[in-house]
This record gives sequence, C-alpha cells and structure tokens, in this order.
Amino acid sequence: VKYKQVMDQMHLEKEKIMELKTNKETEEQMVQWQQAYHDAMTKKDEAEYTLQKGMERLRELREIQSAYLNKREEEDAAIWNDFQERYDAALEERKVCEELLKGSEEEMMRLQGEMQQVATELKLEEEEEEENVRLNSLPSMD
Repeated sequence: VKYKQVMDQMHLEKEKIMELKTNKETEEQMVQWQQAYHDAMTKKDEAEYTLQKGMERLRELREIQSAYLNKREEEDAAIWNDFQERYDAALEERKVCEELLKGSEEEMMRLQGEMQQVATELKLEEEEEEENVRLNSLPSMD
C-alpha cells in the first residue's frame, strides 16, 4: 500500500512537473509570440511613418509642380499677349504705311495732272507764239 501511495505521489509529482513544463513552454511561446507581435507592430509603425513621409513629400512635389505649371502658364500667356500686341502694332503700322502710300500716290497723280496741264498750256502758248510770229512775218496788206 505504501508503495502504491509513493507511486501515486510520484505520478502526481510527474504530472505537476509536466504541467509546469507545459506552462513554461507555453509561457516561452507566449513571450516569443509577444516579441514577434511587438516586432511586427514596430515594422508596421515604421512602414506607416515611411508611407506618411512619402505622402508628405509627394504632396510637396505636387505643390511644386503645380506652382511651376501655373508660372509656366503665366509666362506663356505673357509671351502670347506680347506677341499679340506686337502683331496688332505691326498691322496698325502697315495700315498707316498703306494710307501714306495711297496719299503719296494720289499726290503724285495730282502732280502729274498739273504737269500735263502745264505742258499742254506751254504747248498752246508755243503754238500761239508760232502763229503770232507767222502772222507777223506775213506782208501787211495795208
């Protein structure tokens, strides 16, 4: 009977040891899982931080790009406006030159007309003089 009690006691002790061993293994496993969870959370936090910084940098780059594009549009508009102003001024200058040319042509035609008239008058005077000279050179009939 004593042997059986000792054997039962040993069996109980063995179960306690096994339970403690199992508890210790479970505890070690829990520590490993907690460490793995902590490591994963740290990596997740680092990834989120990197992502956040990347998104901030992307926003900054988009703002820079937007500012550049706006400035470029303003410069293009200024260049186009300058071109339009110069083109309009050139058209106006051409119009003025054409009007001056037309005025000069009209003046030239008027002067040619006057010269023609003077030439005609001179020719008539010359013919009249020749007629007078011819009449004066005829013997008089008195």
